[in-house]
Amino acid sequence: MAWQVDIQWSVDALDDLQRFADFLHERYPELAGRVAGELITRTELLRRHPHIGRPVGKSRKYRELVLAVLGGIYSVQYRYDGQVVLVLRILHSRELR
Repeated sequence: MAWQVDIQWSVDALDDLQRFADFLHERYPELAGRVAGELITRTELLRRHPHIGRPVGKSRKYRELVLAVLGGIYSVQYRYDGQVVLVLRILHSRELR
């Protein structure tokens, strides 16, 4: 079997997924469940390629993976310590400051 790392989700990242679902449910109910599921599925890429995201700041432990999902652009912010990927936040491109 190929080398893989574990992925863990912070409370903040899970809250972000719920926030997207709530927002979409009001405006585009058909997308509400699909966006969160697609983000989770695409984040699985980090299991085999934890360094794929670009480094954020001075520490190479903090990284960002940008994903296009169902018409939206999302920033997956995560930390990789050499063993585990911890998804810290997921932000929609319109939220980025």
